[in-house]
Amino acid sequence: ELPTAQEVAFSFSVGLPENDCSFDGVLFKVLLNGQVRFERLAFNEPGWIDARIPLTEFAGESVLLELVSDSIENVGCDSVHWADLFITAKGIESSGDVNQDGTVNVLDIILVAQNLGQKPPSNPRADANKDGQVNILDLVFIAERLGEKVAAAPSQMDVVEATPSSPEDIIVVRRALNELETVPEKSDSVKMTVQFLRAWLVNANRDVRETRLLPNYPNPFNPETWIPYQLAEAADISMKIYEVSGRFVRTIPIGFKPVGYYLTRQRAAYWDGRNETGEPVSSGVYFLQFSAGEFTATQRVVIVK
Repeated sequence: ELPTAQEVAFSFSVGLPENDCSFDGVLFKVLLNGQVRFERLAFNEPGWIDARIPLTEFAGESVLLELVSDSIENVGCDSVHWADLFITAKGIESSGDVNQDGTVNVLDIILVAQNLGQKPPSNPRADANKDGQVNILDLVFIAERLGEKVAAAPSQMDVVEATPSSPEDIIVVRRALNELETVPEKSDSVKMTVQFLRAWLVNANRDVRETRLLPNYPNPFNPETWIPYQLAEAADISMKIYEVSGRFVRTIPIGFKPVGYYLTRQRAAYWDGRNETGEPVSSGVYFLQFSAGEFTATQRVVIVK
């Protein structure tokens, strides 16, 4: 299938063999959907020939390209070699399907959100609007198309329950949602996508299968760090910091939390590197004790100044 673009072309090179044959002419041609679009008869001209065929009229369509040379002549002499076969496109119009799975969905939002702030992006597909960087405009670009899809077929909301989620996915979807919520004048499609992402996150939170304390970030840190966790059951959360010697340092107030993922800086627990009296602690290793109902876990954290 050819890309949807303002200009599409097929370029190629044809090489004639250098040998001691007596050429009576070598015919080679390019067929497009069975029709001849390029043809050349070469007489004793060893070397390479470069050519280009415009395909703009077929942009966005599936086509069959065939490379044909003499089939009834001496194979050792009247033969050609094809090389450097390229489909080139200018002014590509993105459909919003940046991960190229055939549809626009939350996975495209995830791919863009994973690359936010990159200029140029490490993954060019994440640059949905093709402006050389990944930012809020790319999220809006995807949101416009996802919102149109959901509005046209409300059953698409079923994707909320069908799309698998991981803690990492939830972090980037929440980030994308936070970015989209800051857009001052949202189109109806963007509003629909915001609603879609909220529903996706609610469903993802229901799918928490175990309570876990996750690695803090950054670690080592100076002076602050965030401590993510996930809850399979609603619980009162207790988090305390101790020195290696066992000496108490600080209680981090959290309180009662419902089922869900607490992974982003807005939701994770936070330690500013200070003790119970508000004084900065010294560099070294500390232990974080996490309790959620009957679940307990201990984690090593490091401050480096």
